[in-house]
Amino acid sequence: MDDKKLILDAANRYGFNLEFRTKKVLEEKNFSILMNQLMKSGDEFVEIDIRAAQYTGREWLIECKGSSDSSHLILIKEDSSNDPKSYNTKRHAIQDSNYQIAQFKPDENQYFFTFTGDFFNKTGQQLKKISKNDSENNFFKAQYQILSAIKAISLTDTDKDKSKDFPIIIPMIVTNAKIWVIDYNKSSEPGVSQHKWVLHKVKIKNNLFIVPKYEIEYDSISILVLNIDYLDEFLGCYSYNINGEITIGNSELTK
Repeated sequence: MDDKKLILDAANRYGFNLEFRTKKVLEEKNFSILMNQLMKSGDEFVEIDIRAAQYTGREWLIECKGSSDSSHLILIKEDSSNDPKSYNTKRHAIQDSNYQIAQFKPDENQYFFTFTGDFFNKTGQQLKKISKNDSENNFFKAQYQILSAIKAISLTDTDKDKSKDFPIIIPMIVTNAKIWVIDYNKSSEPGVSQHKWVLHKVKIKNNLFIVPKYEIEYDSISILVLNIDYLDEFLGCYSYNINGEITIGNSELTK
């Protein structure tokens, strides 16, 4: 194998082509796309991997996280004491902004959210955590970058024409890692299942401020986490309603 082939093979195996794979699928679905756009947020600049729109009034905000082809993203299902059906699945209004954030509703047969997790590499018969601590947690970084990007976009045009229709932001993380969910709520032993996509709760803390609804304050939003191999399938099966609620299809991979 010559050097050019080796270089290309290595780049593909480590997910360097993830943004371009994502772009290709979106283009085939007739999305308009902006790649690697820099936006100012306060004194900092935030790079947004992909901004994409297929319909007026909806803008997909996509963070791509590539890893080695032997990587696994392991996520943990929320404790059963947190009733997932009580979680808001309608759009959120962003404080001091004309923009809103779409929210996701799980499939009725898989009604759950995940709340923590990280990337692992498979070495022999072992999985080893890629990051050594939370500050280097690649999945944590992806969530932070999504929040920073939403904030940067929400600050644009806020003092201009209030009658203008502003897009609803749809947040998504795309990865080439296999996605696994562990359910520790099982009475006997933890359940482990592989998924095409999952809904993950992201704590917004001081990064983003959501307008309360009916005196209820919100400390998190849900985002879609999806394996690139199933992006085309997802775009063909989700449903969107006027409340900014996106219902996803069944995502569990059969054994």
